[in-house]
Amino acid sequence: MRTRYHPATRWLHWISAVAVLTTIPVALSMTRIDDGTSKDALYEIHKSIGLVVFLLAGIRICARLILRPTPQIASLSSAQKLASTATQHLLYVLLLAIPSLGYLGTAMCCAPVMLFWSVPLPTIINGTDHLAEFILNMHMLSSYLMTALIALHVAAALYHFVVRRDGVMARISLFGS
Repeated sequence: MRTRYHPATRWLHWISAVAVLTTIPVALSMTRIDDGTSKDALYEIHKSIGLVVFLLAGIRICARLILRPTPQIASLSSAQKLASTATQHLLYVLLLAIPSLGYLGTAMCCAPVMLFWSVPLPTIINGTDHLAEFILNMHMLSSYLMTALIALHVAAALYHFVVRRDGVMARISLFGS
């Protein structure tokens, strides 16, 4: 029985993690600086990374459906297994929902959405500024929820690595056998 995640799953996990953890400080910075070229660049970077996160999430879900799932560690309690599964599924939902909300809100009110200044995405929806503001607020609130879940995810990983020493971290590590 396989105890480690498939290499594709591991790479997608870590690439997604880097993308998400990059976009958080970009988002915080872009909302705190004065209007101008730097702010515009940060918005473009944020939107582009969001599109990448959305695409990676889609690929991750497809990979999860295609590849045989790695069973959970038997020593986990039922509550830990439930918490792990629930957190993982909610993170997948948020990896799709947050970029979708950002795209919809931005396309409605503010600016075209382009992938790294080069590939324009079509505007598929029209809306009022009020609706766009509501959607962008949902984007922001969902991002806060995701940040909290990431903190929980990292805390659980550290707990397994430092306290339990049960090999959970080795299952998702890029290196080693």
